[in-house]
Amino acid sequence: MLPLSDWAVAELKKLKVLAGGHRYVLPNSDGAAPIDPKYLTRSVARCLKRFKRHGIAAFTLHDLGRTGRTGLGRLGVRVDIAERVLNHTQERMQATYDVHEYMEEKREALCKWAQYLELKCGGRVAT
Repeated sequence: MLPLSDWAVAELKKLKVLAGGHRYVLPNSDGAAPIDPKYLTRSVARCLKRFKRHGIAAFTLHDLGRTGRTGLGRLGVRVDIAERVLNHTQERMQATYDVHEYMEEKREALCKWAQYLELKCGGRVAT
């Protein structure tokens, strides 16, 4: 489980409205299932030229995770917490003996990230 920042919840609510009442925030074309991740990857790839015209460098969806993980590190979030935020697998022995969910630590990390994004976006990100 991942505790989302207020900003992330607000963005998901906007997506839910755009989903037109479907069960999923990002539904497939008939709304019966979530969107196929390959569709998102292809959509980003199709938009790369348009992004470039707006000064956005080429990226993949995987790069967004890397950006988030790097940002958490830059903000001083502990390595183990940043890895848990991304749901990366823990070392086997550690995962066996440490079953704590670290919810408060993950919440704090994601709030730091949301505040950082708000600062970078000139106040356009609500935390």
